[in-house]
Formats: sequence, C-alpha cells, structure tokens
Amino acid sequence: IGEMRDLETIAAALTIAETGHLALATLHTNSAAETINRIIDVFPSHQQSQVRAQLAFVLEGVITQTLLPRKNRSGRIAA
Repeated sequence: IGEMRDLETIAAALTIAETGHLALATLHTNSAAETINRIIDVFPSHQQSQVRAQLAFVLEGVITQTLLPRKNRSGRIAA
C-alpha cells in the first residue's frame, strides 16, 4: 500500500485485510500505540468503534523503527 496518509487509504487497507489479503503499509508515528491511535483517530467519531473492531480482527502486528543520531553527528542510524 505504501504510506497511509488519509482516511481513504486507511479504509482501503482495512478492507484489503478483511478480505484475507496481506496489507503492508507505513505510517509516521513515534510508537506502536500511537500508530493504532492515529489509524482510529483518522475516522469520524461515529465510526471509531467499528474501526477498533476491524483492527482487532485483522491487525497482525506493528513494527516501529527509531533513528538515533550517529556518534559523529553525521546523520542518523536505526536503533
């Protein structure tokens, strides 16, 4: 899928996953918990309980990556 930046893309990812397909996507957040909250918060409040249920059914995992400054301060490196 690529990066999930909007409601339409996130909704499509959920639909793809619900139909049994593997859906891999990226989302820029600071933690796994923030990722799940961001996905839910994109939707209007009247849909959020449904989205929580969809995620509970289809979500297999969340992988996070943290980049730290290099010792020489030239760029960053995966933690």
